Amino acid sequence: MYSYISFALTDLESPIWNLLKQLVFIPEEKRSLSLVDYFKIESENVTRQFKLDKDNEWVAGDNFTLADIFLSHTLLWARLCHVNLSPTINDYIDRAISRRSYIQAQEKIIYKTTNNNILINRKNHTNESHIYSFSSR
Repeated sequence: MYSYISFALTDLESPIWNLLKQLVFIPEEKRSLSLVDYFKIESENVTRQFKLDKDNEWVAGDNFTLADIFLSHTLLWARLCHVNLSPTINDYIDRAISRRSYIQAQEKIIYKTTNNNILINRKNHTNESHIYSFSSR
């Protein structure tokens, strides 16, 4: 399990977070398309390194662990950034985000994806909406 946590927080998160940062937090007029392309390629390369044992529901066996939280969350970022993911990884993400506890935690966040645009509507503790929108290439 510890090796999966290490992988999630180092090799996996770095290119995906940098891609997400370019697409979400940097205004489009200041965005570097060469960095977007670079981080997308790096994200696809690192996600191909991630292998799941088909005999286990989760990375460390039949129990959902902290490693699954880190991995599935970061892989969800990759999906939102339109990184090409294998069917196995997409199934893993779907299992993780279908868990009751995940759904409860996400009740106040709405993600919409249309025409390569992603809209994140997050309500804070005072029920105010904060909307983030970005498009990916």
